[in-house]
Amino acid sequence: MFITSVKEILFWPLRRLGLTYPITYVLLALRKRFGWQFIPYSSQAEPLFQLRRVMHKSKSVLSEMAQLSVDGPIVLFPHMRGQSYGLAFETLLAQRLRFDGARPIFLACQDLPLCDNRYIDEPADPDICRYCLQTSRAYAKQMNLPLYTLSDLVSEESYKKAYEFTRSLALNSCFHCQYRGVPIGELCEVSVTHYLCLDVQESASSEALQTWRDFLTGAIVLVDAYDEALSRFKPDILFVWNGRFFWNSVVLWMAQRRGIRIVSYETGLRNWEAGKYWLFRQEIAAAELDLNRPWRTWRDVPLTSDEDSQLDKEVQRRTNDPVYYPDPVKSREIILNELGLKDDKPVVAMFPNLTWDSTVIGRRTIFKSVIEWVKETIRFAKRNRDFSLIIRVHPAETIDLGGRGSREHVVDDIRREFGNLPDNIWIIPPDSKLSSYTLLDMASLVLVYTGTIGLEASINAKSPVIICGRAHYADKGFGYFPQSREEYFELLSNFNQLAPPSEQESALARRLAYLYWFRTIIPLQFFTRDRRGRITHFTLDSLEDLLPGRNSYLDLIANGILAGDEIVLPRELEREHRNNAIFPE
Repeated sequence: MFITSVKEILFWPLRRLGLTYPITYVLLALRKRFGWQFIPYSSQAEPLFQLRRVMHKSKSVLSEMAQLSVDGPIVLFPHMRGQSYGLAFETLLAQRLRFDGARPIFLACQDLPLCDNRYIDEPADPDICRYCLQTSRAYAKQMNLPLYTLSDLVSEESYKKAYEFTRSLALNSCFHCQYRGVPIGELCEVSVTHYLCLDVQESASSEALQTWRDFLTGAIVLVDAYDEALSRFKPDILFVWNGRFFWNSVVLWMAQRRGIRIVSYETGLRNWEAGKYWLFRQEIAAAELDLNRPWRTWRDVPLTSDEDSQLDKEVQRRTNDPVYYPDPVKSREIILNELGLKDDKPVVAMFPNLTWDSTVIGRRTIFKSVIEWVKETIRFAKRNRDFSLIIRVHPAETIDLGGRGSREHVVDDIRREFGNLPDNIWIIPPDSKLSSYTLLDMASLVLVYTGTIGLEASINAKSPVIICGRAHYADKGFGYFPQSREEYFELLSNFNQLAPPSEQESALARRLAYLYWFRTIIPLQFFTRDRRGRITHFTLDSLEDLLPGRNSYLDLIANGILAGDEIVLPRELEREHRNNAIFPE
């Protein structure tokens, strides 16, 4: 602790003067040359040091690039996170697009009152904005890419005006707040919810109000800045991360209204190997996981026997080794005994999402929130005792998710609302190791909001599934997707008459699952990362590795960005990928 404090004191003036990276480069070089272990390590500077070596080895290809006639499309990268991980991916991808004649431009964040790099349960570093901006500038300089900050696009008056606009907002008006015709309230909902680690639709606290005001203030500044950037640079393509957090949801919305083509991306996790797999979406936020466009291509294409086998292995892997509890209790008898449940009534299994997950927020259909859906279903079950309702609370409620822990718990909300529950309603708490997949096998009916377990239940084809949120697999030809509360409760009233997925419906579920798990996850590894998320090594030797024709997956991505083609693995590439054992067995 003392050593860390001394380092902070020594490096504080360097950070204030913007000299952290130049000084660290020199120190790292000396450490590598002479093995001096007392020189401090910087998790941000180390990848930049490696990247500088990559650029040094790229002199010839950079010289050739300088001779190219660059008159292709302008691609705008509004990177507001200031993180090495995202900046490394985006700046290297931008270099590839330059080989194709594109003109990339980067935008960086600056001095917003609150952002998605901050956590409510951790004190904010007063220099967080400076660190982010320094990192963005360091990557842009290293890669010789143009970078503009908010101060290049708006004046201090924009910040003052934003504070004036939001300081008198009441809580009930925040979600519906608009600025210059942009629905900033709706576009900030995911960020506000993620920061608070609870569903803001269920919160009426002063803390929630201040969080809303801070994010809306930042959104107003961003609207002004993005309007200037879109007018000044006239981009042909917007390339944006995630698409649902306020930084990028605002620019995505504004670009859509101007007819600018949009490509969004997110990490595609397989065994938590972030940085190795990616997913992309055209014209929508990648975080929505919407598959409508590629589904039109693959809906009527039967899986091959090899693909069927691969899908079965993936389902089995998820069943035997779930993400949150790797050693689940699978015995039906143990589950019945632990719950104190008699095996004499049909089971209706309910699977709520984590209430503040970005795949849930804004995905409402007939209920305003996951909590409301759970409560209304319990009220129905209290009046209808001919089935046992088992609510499997999401395991992530008790797990630290990258520095964030849930501040809202379904069990607590249920207890506050209902007290003791009748003997036909049972709750499996989030820390229970009872297998969700055994519960699926026990169920006569499965209720889901947006969780992927609804897709897995449809593949299983043993029980009917009712989908109560706008899941990415909803309305795809399988499962019940009620359009009103009346329809939902009518389905519940007649649950014993609902048919499980037919053979055709199960086949559609399998095709969608294969598309989701295998075809839309693109392997492209520019770097490796450690368990703490830090870049440990760049996998390319020089920028020549980015040239067209060197990597089929990179070619696919670049063509999708520039030409608008769907970024989905064609069958031959997916098969090649699988044969190389990149997908887990």
